Amino acid sequence: GIKESDTGLAPPALWDLAADKQTLQSEQPLQVARCTKIINADSEDPKYIINVKQFAKFVVDLSDQVAPTDIEEGMRVGVDRNKYQIHIPLPPKIDPTVTMMQVEEKPDVTYSDVGGCKEQIEKLREVVETPLLHPERFVNLGIEPPKGVLLFGPPGTGKTLCARAVANRTDACFIRVIGSELVQKYVGEGARMVRELFEMARTKKACLIFFDEIDAIGG
Repeated sequence: GIKESDTGLAPPALWDLAADKQTLQSEQPLQVARCTKIINADSEDPKYIINVKQFAKFVVDLSDQVAPTDIEEGMRVGVDRNKYQIHIPLPPKIDPTVTMMQVEEKPDVTYSDVGGCKEQIEKLREVVETPLLHPERFVNLGIEPPKGVLLFGPPGTGKTLCARAVANRTDACFIRVIGSELVQKYVGEGARMVRELFEMARTKKACLIFFDEIDAIGG
């Protein structure tokens, strides 16, 4: 809106207020929606079903600024208020309390950093590491891989360290959650945080969630 000036700040006589007003009028705020389904995703003209305010559904296109590879099912998107075209992908809506939990993209701890616990490490590798690195073994045997393990013992015995070592070995993101943080004052808050925690974990290629002090919520 300000014309070029040698000093970087032009006097009011050189301000281009008409252009500023036109820009503000042309920029319409976007509305938040959720893409629930992609129709004909592999075709040259895919269509997108979006939910607006959880009660209105529309079949829409993408704007010229967005590529088909930018949009996935279940993603929050910004749409215009006229044609409801998708203009921008949005990050998932996650509670700030969840994002402040200890998250490591890849811990720097290895099995060699863990003193003792040889038997426990072998069991962890069999139950957690193998399904992540070699899922075909379970498919060939026709069995479901384990969903998780319970580590118990006094503080300082290496439970967290072992879990971080597994995350390092499997190139997985490591999320450490304190169980007492999920016990909230208001009914439903803890359940919502757990739900958003898993939503954040699903955005990672691979992820290990470590619930510390689990007895606070499951004891």
